[in-house]
Amino acid sequence: MSVLLGFAIGVAAYAMLYVGKGLQKLAIEGFKGKASIKAVLASRHSGTWIVGLVLTTAYMLVQWVALLYAPVNIIASLEGIGLVILLVFSVTVLKESINRIEMGSAVLIIAGIACITLLNVNPSEVDASSVSDVTYYVAFAVLVATEVAAAVAAWRRKSAFAGIALAATAGTFMAFQTVAKRVTAANIPSLNLFFTLVVLFCALMTLLVTQFALAKGKANRVLPVFTSTSMFLATLLGVLVLGEVVLPLQVVGLGLVVAGAVIITAIEKRGGDSQGAKAEGAAGGPATGGE
Repeated sequence: MSVLLGFAIGVAAYAMLYVGKGLQKLAIEGFKGKASIKAVLASRHSGTWIVGLVLTTAYMLVQWVALLYAPVNIIASLEGIGLVILLVFSVTVLKESINRIEMGSAVLIIAGIACITLLNVNPSEVDASSVSDVTYYVAFAVLVATEVAAAVAAWRRKSAFAGIALAATAGTFMAFQTVAKRVTAANIPSLNLFFTLVVLFCALMTLLVTQFALAKGKANRVLPVFTSTSMFLATLLGVLVLGEVVLPLQVVGLGLVVAGAVIITAIEKRGGDSQGAKAEGAAGGPATGGE
C-alpha cells in the first residue's frame, strides 16, 4: 500500500510538471507580438505563465515525497505518464491535433508503467545497509565528467552532436537527482544533508544544461535523449546504489515506456523544430523545477 501511495503521489508530481509546461506553452503563445517586457507582464497570459512556473517548481518537492514511499524504477518511469498527460492537455486545452502514432505511443507508455508497477518486488522502505554511496560518487564523477567533456568538445567544433551530448548530460543529472532523493528516504544521518544538497545541485544543473541543449540542438532530438537517459540511468542506479531488484519483465516494461516517450518527443509539431525549442526553453525546458 505504501508503494501504491508513492505511485499515486508520483503521478500527481508528473501531472503538475507537465500541466505546468503546457500552461507555460499556452502563455508563451499569448506573449507573441508583445513588444516589451512591460507589455508581457501586463498581459493576461502572465498569470497563466506564473501558475505554470509554480506547478513545475512544486513538482520537485512532490516527486521527492513520492520517492519516500516507492522505489526509483517505478517513479522514474512515470516521466512517461507525464508525457501522456501533456498530450491530453495539448489536445483538450491547446487544441492541438493528435495522430495515431502519438496514440500508440501513449498506449506503450501506459502498458509499460503497468508492467513495472504490478511486478514490483521492492519494499517501500529503503534498507540503509544496502545503500552504496561510494558507487554513487564514482558513477557520478565518471559519467558527468565524460559527458561534459564530450559536450564541450562538440560545442567547440560546432558539431550537431553538441545538443545531443548536452541532453544526455541533463538526463544524467536528472537521474542522479532522483536517486539522491530516494537515498534520503533511508534516513541515514551521515548522508542526509549531503544528499539533500546533491538534489538541489542536480536540480539546478538539470535546468541549466537543458537550456544549453535546447539552444544547440533541435527539440525533437534533445527531448528523446533527455527522457531516455533519465529513465534508464535512474533505474540502473537504483539497482547499483540502492540494491533495488528489477525483474526481466520490468525491463521490458521500461523499454516500452522509453520507446513511447522517445516517439512522442521526437514527433515534429507544425511550426518547426526551432519554434518548439524556443518554446521549451522559455517555458523552463523539460527539466524545470528540477526534473
